[in-house]
Amino acid sequence: MTHLTRRAVLARLARSIETLREGFGLPRSPAIAEVFDRRFRPPLETRRLPASLG
Repeated sequence: MTHLTRRAVLARLARSIETLREGFGLPRSPAIAEVFDRRFRPPLETRRLPASLG
């Protein structure tokens, strides 16, 4: 993932969090770190598509 893609993904996540905050009437938007932590993602090898699909 490039830094530009990462920035776009984080911006989209922030907008989604804000939408949920508004929808549920929460007093504040949680920080992205309170909602998402990369440590819980599966290992990279299991997330990659097989070379035969490329």
